[in-house]
Amino acid sequence: MRWGALLAGVAVLALVAGPGRLEAQSAPEVPTIVSVGPGTGTLTVLWNPPSNAGVSPITAYDLRHIATDDDETDDTRWTVIEDVWVTGGGALSHQILDLEDGVGFDVQVRAVNANGDGPWSATSAGTTTDHGGTTAAATDLSLGSSLAGPLGTHTDEAGFEIALPSDGEVWIYATGLLDTVAELLDSSATVLKEADDGTHLDGPLGFEFRETLAAGTYYVRVSSYEDRAAGSYRIHAQTFTDPGSTFDTATEITLDSATPGRIGPRGVDPGATTRPGDADYFKLVLTASTDVWVMAYGTLDGDEDEVLDTEGRLYGADRNFLHYADDSEFTGNEEGFMLRRSLAAGTYYIRVDGFSAADVGPYTLHVRTATEPGSTTATATPLTLRVPETGRISSSSDRDYFSLTLDEDLYVFIYAIAFGPRQPLTPTILDDQNTEIPMHVISNANWREQGLGKIGFSAWGRLEAGTYHIRIAGASGRYLLDPLVSVYNRQLEDCTAITTPQSDPWYGCQWHLNNTDEFDDSAGQDINVESVWRGGNMGAGINVAIVDDGLEADHVDLVDNVVAARNHDFTGQGGVYDPLESHGTAVAGLVAARDNTIGVRGVAPRASIFAYNLIATGSSVLSNEASAMYKREDAAVTAVSNNSWGSVPTGLPIGARSTWERAVTRGVNEGYGGKGIAYVLSGGNGHEDVHNDSNLDGRANYYAVIAACAVAYDDRRSDYSEPGANLWVCAPSSSGRELQRITTTHIPDRYRDSFGGTSAAAPIVSGVVALMRAANADLTWRDVKLILAASARKNDAANAGWEEGAPEYGSAKHRYEFNHEYGFGMVDAAAAVALAGGWTNVPTMRTSEASSGRLRTSPGREGILLPDRDGATVTEVPFTLSLDSYVSFIEFVEVEIDLRHDYFRDLRIELESPSGVVSVLSVPALIRGRFNASHRFGSAKHLGESAEGTWTLRLGDYQTRHSGRLMSWRLKVYGHSHNPGRVEVNRPVAGAGALTVTWDAPTEIGSSAVTSYDIRYIADDAPDKSDANWTVVADVGSLSERTHTVTGLEGGKQYLVAVRAVNRDGNGPWVEGDVTETLAPEPGQPRSVSLVARNEALAVSWREPSYLGAGIATYDIWYIRDDAPDKADAFWSTRPGAWSTGSGELLYLISGLDNGVTNQEQVRAGNPQGAGP
Repeated sequence: MRWGALLAGVAVLALVAGPGRLEAQSAPEVPTIVSVGPGTGTLTVLWNPPSNAGVSPITAYDLRHIATDDDETDDTRWTVIEDVWVTGGGALSHQILDLEDGVGFDVQVRAVNANGDGPWSATSAGTTTDHGGTTAAATDLSLGSSLAGPLGTHTDEAGFEIALPSDGEVWIYATGLLDTVAELLDSSATVLKEADDGTHLDGPLGFEFRETLAAGTYYVRVSSYEDRAAGSYRIHAQTFTDPGSTFDTATEITLDSATPGRIGPRGVDPGATTRPGDADYFKLVLTASTDVWVMAYGTLDGDEDEVLDTEGRLYGADRNFLHYADDSEFTGNEEGFMLRRSLAAGTYYIRVDGFSAADVGPYTLHVRTATEPGSTTATATPLTLRVPETGRISSSSDRDYFSLTLDEDLYVFIYAIAFGPRQPLTPTILDDQNTEIPMHVISNANWREQGLGKIGFSAWGRLEAGTYHIRIAGASGRYLLDPLVSVYNRQLEDCTAITTPQSDPWYGCQWHLNNTDEFDDSAGQDINVESVWRGGNMGAGINVAIVDDGLEADHVDLVDNVVAARNHDFTGQGGVYDPLESHGTAVAGLVAARDNTIGVRGVAPRASIFAYNLIATGSSVLSNEASAMYKREDAAVTAVSNNSWGSVPTGLPIGARSTWERAVTRGVNEGYGGKGIAYVLSGGNGHEDVHNDSNLDGRANYYAVIAACAVAYDDRRSDYSEPGANLWVCAPSSSGRELQRITTTHIPDRYRDSFGGTSAAAPIVSGVVALMRAANADLTWRDVKLILAASARKNDAANAGWEEGAPEYGSAKHRYEFNHEYGFGMVDAAAAVALAGGWTNVPTMRTSEASSGRLRTSPGREGILLPDRDGATVTEVPFTLSLDSYVSFIEFVEVEIDLRHDYFRDLRIELESPSGVVSVLSVPALIRGRFNASHRFGSAKHLGESAEGTWTLRLGDYQTRHSGRLMSWRLKVYGHSHNPGRVEVNRPVAGAGALTVTWDAPTEIGSSAVTSYDIRYIADDAPDKSDANWTVVADVGSLSERTHTVTGLEGGKQYLVAVRAVNRDGNGPWVEGDVTETLAPEPGQPRSVSLVARNEALAVSWREPSYLGAGIATYDIWYIRDDAPDKADAFWSTRPGAWSTGSGELLYLISGLDNGVTNQEQVRAGNPQGAGP
């Protein structure tokens, strides 16, 4: 502030105190304004000097301005600019900058001399012109210059024309505190690119372009972000030259500058001997000792939302290494390096590198003077929101003071970052009465647990308009304080401004509950839940376990629904809440935020929730996941288990641990009073990054879970949401396409409109399941799944992937529809609850499976070759397995495949059911990775089909250079049947050309009593045992005497015999008995043959054979002399029918023999079927 000279002892001067100056009786008189010239955001004022300069020469002129429609009588409303002209300044003129476009202003001028300030002149008026919003009205912006570009209204647009004389890279950006966005247009007004937040610390929310352009004319059209605010900014344009790449060619920079740089692709770096890569060198000359801080702030080429990861090195004049710096943890530039150091006068070099070969892109190098903050409230350093300030604690008793003045009530977020590895700091917020204001403070210890030890503290809270002081204490060291406007202000303003029929003030942003087309053309694309609430169903009495990173159990919108006694801490830290882990709180709000007048609303707003912080920092997921799936103390009352977590997708199969599988299996079999816990899992977010398929996740594709996919505001699949045959239903979520996200609870005690992923979809499904189970307490977990499938809405109806499937459970006219992107579609709460109300529970679960066993092409070579792609030719190799009719209604299919392949994602894997329905289990993708193991895939697509028949697995290699081998595969179906189950077949009893079969009744009779049994048989050596080649005998035995003799079989031959039960709903599966050989019909060998010699005769006697065959009708006698030279059959004498039925004693007399000659005799039995031995 300048004061007029005071002359001691001169009593004749009557001094009158004025605002900031002393007005003397000998001050200058009034100058005269000649003109006020309009400009875009500017006014140029010309004036003439006063006729009387006073007793001393005029040394300066001051100028002040005020909007014409403002209160000019209030001096505090005027903006005063001192010293717009000083002695030697040339013409009496001044250009007022940074005014609003198209606004009228009143201007006054006054003269100043050594004796004080003269009076203000008469008012002159001028109106600023507008930077036209069209190319025709655009303002010229020369390269190497800048222009003030205020936006007069929140919908105002400003246009600038830039002439580029030659090809090159240009840097166009905005500084100032206004949140701006811009479009870059070519000479034909075609939009080339859009830009949002840049990398300039003086324009933290200003747009930025870094583009290589051909010579020509270009336009930049500027507006405020989402047309939210009016205000001032400055647009800059300059060409860009790549910084020097060695010490000798280093680009010269100055203190308090911002210089563009670029990290290029890696090559040979002349300035390095240990690592290749592009490096930028800058030269800084200091004329005095200075505390300097430096930050590189950049983005990746091709993805401006990703931070360029940089490293910084500081060298002395002799190129001696002084300092290394890495990640700053500065918000929005976490991986950009930051350093601070006190330097003596001299020359210094700064080298900037990308951290890895992938770190290629532009950045801005900020080099600033670090100042010391005040040490009292009176000397506090003023803060500007979004502009960082440096601080330093020199001792344990030192305190730094900053001041912050707010013109309106705001939620603010303030945090400190250490320039060293760690610096615990404690903030205290004081109002203008020096009273401490409570804030939500997160300590360095909490940040350190998250691996962010450089953050000294963070504080969040609402501050009313006024002036505040921030006192910082803690460990010694240098730090950067960053005061931010919390995005919560914008969220709160947007969401509470929407009128809704519900009492929850944030409900207007919960489009997933009631989409009234507030944000886009998509009314009605929601989960259709409000009618359920109106019917009185809020989910009361239903317990939902939130398996996640924890829960803020005292959150004002959750506390009434939290069963705190059931919360379980897996970290050992004494609670389920961590102030830096918000995911579980967001999930909990989607399930069961309370219906009240406070914040948001959950799908089931009166359901009860409790938290297992399985994935919190400090918990071992692998060690604890089984316990979190089935916690014995809670399992009996847990109706739903929500799991918005999973393995990090890699593009390759990741199996589930057997302990997790056993826990989930136990949960569905024993949990929730034997009705089974309904496990809802996120389907996965890895499609956009690694083309992941949900079926590659061994948890999400398990038969006992509900895998939830994500659908965006436009009713289409969210870009990241993984497709898969295992998916069950989808729910609303974020898009990956900058559409509206999901609004829910946040920590601490607040809300957010930025949640998303399948992490958001899963709890929305869980909330619907809670409503279903509240509507019908008898539903099993399997009923829940079938109801969800039958009631889902067919979203994105034009998508070509929809296929009609089998008839729905209990319906004669409706069929399931399935899409690999959406499962059975978007969850529909009202339809699901309505269907649940009159639901008939499914019969007992049945499973049926078949396995290929170990496959071999030859005895020494395991596995079947999967041929590599040959040019354009892909060979798909089929493999088949067959199942019986035991499961007539499939609920889920598992396919376990054991294979060896160096590039697993070369493969397309499909499963075709007997009815011709094809499930795609995995699709080719350009993902590297070997897979030499077994993976279990799952499919929901076959819901409602019969398992009976031949199933075909097809594998095709769609990429060249790598082949593989299928080692084995196994098929298992889960489901139920109304027809009978399997009978128990006893071992058949062999008879002569016959088999007598007995069996036990099936333990599973199906939906009605067994009415009959069928038998079928076939020779075991039949070359084709397909169903058509069996002989079926229907309706055999009786319901009480379950036996039947199959006759007319070939004697001495092995047969297979199978039995099935039949009821009014159909045939049960065939069950085979043991392979059994029939007996021959011919008699066996006669026993105890004896001879008695008589005169010229022999008396032959014998006993009947042990085996009579079909009965004995005759006996034949054969005899021959013992000395016969040839005893072939033709030389024997025979007495056919020597004995026949009814002949009495088994005795026969051979007469006409020569005495004294020894003879041999044989006896054989016979019947019409043949002769025995």
